[in-house]
Amino acid sequence: MMKKNIINVLLLTSLTPSFLYSSEQLRGISNFSPRSQDINAARDVVGWHPLIHRCDAEKNYSVLSFTPMYNQSLRPERIDLALFNSDTFSLSGSQIPGRAGTQELLADYFGLAPDFASNAFFKPLIRNLELDMALYIGFDTWVKGLYFQLRGPAVWTQWNLKLAESNIDEGTIPYPAGYMAEDAVIAPYNSFTQAMKGLFPFGEVEQLKYGKICGAQKLSGLAALEMVLGYDFIRKDSSHVGFNFRASAPTGSRPKGEFFFEPRVGCGKHWQIGVGFTGHTRLWEKDGQQELIMWVDANFTNMLKARQRRSFDFCQNGFFSRYILVKEFDQNGIFTEVLLPAINITTLDCNVRVSIQVDMVFMFGYTYNNFVFDIGYNGWIRSREKISLRQCIPANTYGLKGVQFAVNTITEQPNNTTESSATIFETQPIVSDGPFPVFISTRDLNVDSAASPLILTQKLFWHFSNSWPECRNHTAAPFFGIGAEIEFEGINSRNAYQPANTTMGQASVWLKGGVAF
Repeated sequence: MMKKNIINVLLLTSLTPSFLYSSEQLRGISNFSPRSQDINAARDVVGWHPLIHRCDAEKNYSVLSFTPMYNQSLRPERIDLALFNSDTFSLSGSQIPGRAGTQELLADYFGLAPDFASNAFFKPLIRNLELDMALYIGFDTWVKGLYFQLRGPAVWTQWNLKLAESNIDEGTIPYPAGYMAEDAVIAPYNSFTQAMKGLFPFGEVEQLKYGKICGAQKLSGLAALEMVLGYDFIRKDSSHVGFNFRASAPTGSRPKGEFFFEPRVGCGKHWQIGVGFTGHTRLWEKDGQQELIMWVDANFTNMLKARQRRSFDFCQNGFFSRYILVKEFDQNGIFTEVLLPAINITTLDCNVRVSIQVDMVFMFGYTYNNFVFDIGYNGWIRSREKISLRQCIPANTYGLKGVQFAVNTITEQPNNTTESSATIFETQPIVSDGPFPVFISTRDLNVDSAASPLILTQKLFWHFSNSWPECRNHTAAPFFGIGAEIEFEGINSRNAYQPANTTMGQASVWLKGGVAF
């Protein structure tokens, strides 16, 4: 088995991107949840580590730091893999010949003509501007080794799925009479890019309320307010070892589901509580002017239950089934002549929690007089999200329309027929449920379709800094430095439902400065 897994990995890494993306089945998740902007143990420790966890302090002392930072996602095709398992997909209308059995999205569901056709491409980009503010206080006057740390990153973020299309055939055929309304209806959109903005209703179909794609979306705020209380039980000139208790207040944004690629500030309104370990040891020293240390930090947190709003697919109808059209019925099971995208009713309030999150740093720091060069590795792991619904779909109210007609063109009466087996790809022949509707219910929803799977990322970072103790004047010593990092996305090869790639790679540059009192 091990040999087989190794061979599979080698084969996957040797494939060109275009072959890999075009050959895989479309599948994915409706919610993209990368590492929160406030979770960055590497950025937290670099630059000021010679000034904290001091062994020579005889009284209370403080260190204040400010870290402006620019961050950008890398390799957009890997984000596509997490969302769709592909960086492109095709759309075609129900009257395009030969579409049966294909993985082409049915254009009819989106307000596009029955003879519409195009290819949609995505090149996602996430950018962050941050100002990380941190305060460290050593309480050595009261208890040797006791300390408190407060941290709050202010964030401006921009998320853009960068949807584009090619080979567009806008189509000229209207929806036939009875299909979307009693009379023939002209499709309101001439591109998938327009359709995903949800600007207009069409026929008897309500406009799209959730899961929209509307270009770049921006958000700003304080990502979190992290509080750490710790104690170093080993304090030496050459080393320290300690542990801490930590909590993080969720000052960031709460997911609302309006947009498919929704911007986030912070971790989605999760309170976080946990413990941490910190320690360093001197590996080498020369002439009292040079030294090499090894530093290790490891933080373990539990992300408590948070209320969010997410969009869900159906268990039996698969990928993107949240965009299939549904019919609304009255209490007697009669079609009310109201149609709507399923996502308008499958976007629900839910509770989300994460059992464990681990953020760990392994770093070497070289010091020459007042110059410090840090280089290291950061690993981040977040376990699979667990979701429980807080809202329900009203019972005996909605059924999947599929490509069934809304109005019986012979009797001119509302057509009660549903198509519970409909998919976003909609193949022929059409299988209806018969004269009586099959209603959808909350238990038909696939909560995993909106849940982030297990995530692992790995990061390499460096930082160069200088301090000026000669400026202390018995009160303060400033420090200043510059650093950068590159993070690599993780792989989840064991999860058959979710795509293999689970998050994004990213790169960051920062300045870090402050003063020690």
